[in-house]
Amino acid sequence: MEQLGADVTRVQVGDRIAGLIFPGEKKGVGAYAEHTVADEKICFKVPEPMSSEAAATIPLALATAWLAMLSSHSLGMDRSKGDANQLLIWGGSSSVGQYAIQIAKYFGFQFATTCTNSEIVKDYLGVSKRVFNYRSPTVVEDIKKSLPAITYVFDCIGTETSSVQASKTVSDAGGVLVTVRPGKAFTENIEPRVRATDVIVWTAFFKEIKYRGLHYPVSFMLIWLWCLATDYPIA
Repeated sequence: MEQLGADVTRVQVGDRIAGLIFPGEKKGVGAYAEHTVADEKICFKVPEPMSSEAAATIPLALATAWLAMLSSHSLGMDRSKGDANQLLIWGGSSSVGQYAIQIAKYFGFQFATTCTNSEIVKDYLGVSKRVFNYRSPTVVEDIKKSLPAITYVFDCIGTETSSVQASKTVSDAGGVLVTVRPGKAFTENIEPRVRATDVIVWTAFFKEIKYRGLHYPVSFMLIWLWCLATDYPIA
């Protein structure tokens, strides 16, 4: 941190911080610049043992995972139901997927995950079961056999095939799939029993977002979290 705005109170010059920054499409703001502007409300001081590189993965990936799983605009999972929730995390070894796994473990959700790097998921995150290779020709059948009542799917990859394939694991009763692709891209051919939605992390900026012709309302989930973190009264 090299310079403070007039109303900044939570950080000081010299602090190492990490926060959510637009990647470069918003004029005058860019995370790829040598110097950029961070919003005090959505940044945090990096603790001394943590490297700056590690801290840089937290704001985008963690906020995306939290919004995708718990926001009413995305999956809207009920945290109070614990293991009554059955969830598939497609792409568990991705940065967003790793946080999704930790959130699912924290709230006691039943979940399965696919990955390309099982060492990250099994060794680093301590997931010892329901880890599947998405390249397996029987991956859908294997997941359904292991977790037969999947209602929620979080596609952390968002390719032309990932959402379609992941949607096939949802139980006959139907469910909802959230993709990291804005505008629900590549979800046109998912299973009819599955409702598609998306997540865009920039709603964490506490204002509506217009992005490439798309419109996203303010994420009240992130406002709630901010109120808790700052002791701001929740209306």
